[in-house]
Amino acid sequence: MASGTLLVSAARTADAASADQDQSNFGGGHIIVNVTAAVTSTLTVTIQGKDPISGGYYTILAGTALTGTGMQILKIFPGIAGVAGGSVSDTLPDSWRVNAVKGDASSWTYSIAYSAKNNRIR
Repeated sequence: MASGTLLVSAARTADAASADQDQSNFGGGHIIVNVTAAVTSTLTVTIQGKDPISGGYYTILAGTALTGTGMQILKIFPGIAGVAGGSVSDTLPDSWRVNAVKGDASSWTYSIAYSAKNNRIR
């Protein structure tokens, strides 16, 4: 099991993406979004895989749009029940990231972390 920071807690007025996570040992885990200040509009966090050939990103799970402060946990792991905007039965690819998209230019303060489990299924 491993954990880490994808985006440190900071006030942001623009969309933000984490660095690519190259962790082929992990099958899945939790992505923890912690919003401590929100003004207007929405924040939507998406877990994205990276195509190893083109370098483009594809959506694995798009979280429910957040409208205020609080915590959201996005879950990805083989065999779990899929819930729209919350969890998906899938694996983390060798390279992945999170992408946070805001609905407007207002300032939101949030952090995004992960807690990943091994048990990689190939």
